[in-house]
Amino acid sequence: MNVSLTPQLEEFVRRKVASGLYNNASEVVREGLRLMIEREAAAQRAPDAPGDAVQENKDRNEGRG
Repeated sequence: MNVSLTPQLEEFVRRKVASGLYNNASEVVREGLRLMIEREAAAQRAPDAPGDAVQENKDRNEGRG
């Protein structure tokens, strides 16, 4: 698979490799993809938005009159 990057992203990848944190550009890209996968998984596990919980409490309290 070949991937095209903007000049800014290419420079970012080069700096990461030059820092010694990564051995090559592929490692940088794999790390970025791994982080995206983790973020998506966390978003799927996240509870309902706080506003939803507030509305549920209001609905329950209205029924207790």
